Amino acid sequence: VAHALECGLKVIACIGETLEEREAGKTEEVVFRQTKAL
Repeated sequence: VAHALECGLKVIACIGETLEEREAGKTEEVVFRQTKAL
């Protein structure tokens, strides 16, 4: 992400959980982990 921004590119982050993660009640955990990487 940082390299893309340095090169003047726009970044669109797509995040979300799998069906299994949603059914297991892990949506918040998964999305938090994914956004933390940004």
